[in-house]
Amino acid sequence: MDTINYRFKTRIPAWSEMKKDGFKQRGINFFKNVAVAQGCTLKIQTSGWSRTQEYINVELSAPKLLYGSNVEMIKPDDLPYLNDTVTDLVSQNTRIAFEANEAEITRLDLAYNWKTPSESDAHAYRDAMRGIHFSRRYVQWISAKEFDVDSVYWSNKSQEILF
Repeated sequence: MDTINYRFKTRIPAWSEMKKDGFKQRGINFFKNVAVAQGCTLKIQTSGWSRTQEYINVELSAPKLLYGSNVEMIKPDDLPYLNDTVTDLVSQNTRIAFEANEAEITRLDLAYNWKTPSESDAHAYRDAMRGIHFSRRYVQWISAKEFDVDSVYWSNKSQEILF
């Protein structure tokens, strides 16, 4: 698991309270980015169109929050601690009632990391992946958008796969 987005129905405080807490307004919604750990940012955003339909969305990288990088894998035993930590961080940085254990998960990026014996082996695996085509429903492309190293991507409207 890497990026996770929680969505929780709650009452959003008045604009004056949101402003005191460092939120900025975008249309009728508010947002705030909070640096909480080494490289981890809590992206907090409100959404809703009436007082009966108000939500808070919280997005973060779970391994960066717990381990300081997204190289270490999240284990099942980490999940209660992750949810408790996110709940505490939202409470410390907002006046918004939020409970991660009761929130809807609207985004969950799943990942698996493994070590290759050498850098040349990693490049060989990546080069082999260039020749794989899933189906017509996925578009494939090569990009060096992270660390100037080519990665192979496949995507459709609801999924993105990266190698």
